[in-house]
Amino acid sequence: MDTSIDLMQYAIAGGGVGILISLILVVIYLVGAAKRDVKREAKRQRKLKKKEGKKTKKVNKKVVPQKILKTKEVKSQQVESPQVQNEEDQIGQKEEVKAVSLQQENLQFQGKVRLEQEKVEQVEAINKDKDANQVKKITSTEQHKIPLILDFYPVNVTQKEENKRFVLDGYLTIGRNVGYHHWTIDNDMTVSGNHCKIYQRNEDLYLLDLNSTNGTYVNGKRVRGEMKLANYDKIVIGQTEYSIRF
Repeated sequence: MDTSIDLMQYAIAGGGVGILISLILVVIYLVGAAKRDVKREAKRQRKLKKKEGKKTKKVNKKVVPQKILKTKEVKSQQVESPQVQNEEDQIGQKEEVKAVSLQQENLQFQGKVRLEQEKVEQVEAINKDKDANQVKKITSTEQHKIPLILDFYPVNVTQKEENKRFVLDGYLTIGRNVGYHHWTIDNDMTVSGNHCKIYQRNEDLYLLDLNSTNGTYVNGKRVRGEMKLANYDKIVIGQTEYSIRF
């Protein structure tokens, strides 16, 4: 009986010891788990702080330079004195004056060039007119130098009468007075002493009646003053009609 009681006591004591040991192990495990949780939480908190720190740094980097720029601008505005501003204004005004003066000089130069061109054009036009006038004078003088030949053909004459040819050198006078005219008609008493005159002006031929008694007729019309002649005109002098060709 005693041995069984002892065994029972040892068993109880051993079971209590085992329970104590298991309890200690459980406590140790729980303490370790608690420490691990604390460490994990601390790490997580540190990570969160780092992230927040990075965000704040980025924000600060964006915000701070703007503040610095603003402060610099404010300082520069505060530092710049009215004298500096006045000097800058004076420099700007000088540059504007220089630009305006350069524009005026360019305009004046362009105006001078235009005047010179106009003078040259005027001189060239005058020279052209002079050349043209000289050519006209030469041609007119040359034309006047070339003698004009006048032929008078009697028309409807019963008796045979020869044709009359004259070289017109300026003018041709016709009349009955002997020794005074280029063409003397002394066999017709109806012809006046100073009957008519034929002359050239520019490039045209004219007939002038010299207040003859019986008159001078061209193509059936009596000449009053002067009349322009054309080839194959019919001229009546006295009692004879002539066809003129030149």
